Amino acid sequence: MISAQKSDYELWSYETNGRIYSNPLIEDNTIYFGSNDNTFYAISADNGSEVWQYEVNDNIQSGSAIKDSLIFFESGNSCYALNKNTGEEMWVYVNNDPQGAGKLDDWDYHHATPVVDDTIVYFGCGNGMMLGIDIFTGTVKVQVSSIDSVPIRSTPAINNGIIYFGDWDGRAYAYDIIANDTIWTRRTYSSQPYSTFGMLNTKMLVHDSLLIMGARNPRIYALNIYTGEIEWSYLVGGGGWISGDPYIENDILYIGGSDCHKLFAIDVHTGNLNWDYVFLQNNFSQPIICGDYVVFTTGNAYANGIGSYGSGYLYVVNKHDGSLKNYTLVGGNIFTTPVIHNGQIIVGSDDHNIYALDSLSFITNLNNNGTATDSMDPPKHFPNPFRDSIRINYSVIRTSSISVIIYDMSGTEICKFNEGEMKAGEYSIIWNGKDMQENNIPAGIYIVEIISKTASNRSLIIKQ
Repeated sequence: MISAQKSDYELWSYETNGRIYSNPLIEDNTIYFGSNDNTFYAISADNGSEVWQYEVNDNIQSGSAIKDSLIFFESGNSCYALNKNTGEEMWVYVNNDPQGAGKLDDWDYHHATPVVDDTIVYFGCGNGMMLGIDIFTGTVKVQVSSIDSVPIRSTPAINNGIIYFGDWDGRAYAYDIIANDTIWTRRTYSSQPYSTFGMLNTKMLVHDSLLIMGARNPRIYALNIYTGEIEWSYLVGGGGWISGDPYIENDILYIGGSDCHKLFAIDVHTGNLNWDYVFLQNNFSQPIICGDYVVFTTGNAYANGIGSYGSGYLYVVNKHDGSLKNYTLVGGNIFTTPVIHNGQIIVGSDDHNIYALDSLSFITNLNNNGTATDSMDPPKHFPNPFRDSIRINYSVIRTSSISVIIYDMSGTEICKFNEGEMKAGEYSIIWNGKDMQENNIPAGIYIVEIISKTASNRSLIIKQ
């Protein structure tokens, strides 16, 4: 059992035996989700009581899709169809190719969510296959592979008989289902500065003639759906991934990032920024709109190792100007998309729990914790990557005691700078790429953490 942080707004929680990366889905007052304990769950939205569960052989990191009485999900490259009311297995498409079935790296949180189009359900798989399966018979009707069978993690979009998806090499695809032909592909980067850069692992979203997506890349992309040409891209200052799924309302795109620690509101037709909001931790999920507000989740992407569950936050900001309305700590890292249903906000957490929070009190009441960025802005670094030394810049919003700590990717502390009590202002330190014993550290990816009394921000730097 994981010791969970109880939010002031919590109504109930349901504990599984694994981390929850599968985005919850609610229909007919039942919550459906998978867990890394190899189990797919159906629980009551009223109180979290179990309705049924179904066990598989692998972790479940995909979301699910419903059509009539059937619910679909993917696990271990195999595709499942169950009766949504009883959990009875209707069919399973067993894929014996293990490529990409498990986590590809530490930040591979989500598998592609199935998408239903008429009587075909589409699954993106880790072995590079995009499968279209008859929802009634479990027979494969459409089958297309990514180039070099590169894993598919992006949730596809289907529009006018064209399926759009992305792969782990940063390519976007447009495939004509009827003609059984690829219309175009588009590589979203030309060079890879580090090994985890560039993958397309967010949801694809079609809006008018645009295909919108994020990536492990500091750019938000809008491609022409007919040609694959880039209509516009928005470059995030300071770098980091655009790791959240896009959401569009009234021609405004809402999308979150990781090490930039920002939620963006962008004009979907021009790519111009309306506003951005700086949050704690990292975003790997989709924001949702509730009236005049945007609700979204975050978690600490660097506290996800064995026995480490991090801390998750739920935020609500004004959708018109990005001003903070409220935020609260909820259990462990939250990398799932929130769902609002019957006065509740439902989220899944790294600490194995599904939480239900009181949406009315959370959205309408102001939490008196100050601002969610608290005492500082996220750090910015130059040059990054670096060879001999790097300047670490950070901003202090209000007076606080500040420390700067550098870790390797295992979480081992390399060196620490105790800056002491700092007044509001801009600051920087120079790190010479050595540990506390003045030993040169090897080339690789490192974590910089800026810590105050009440908050912390982390980002990545690369030594060449």
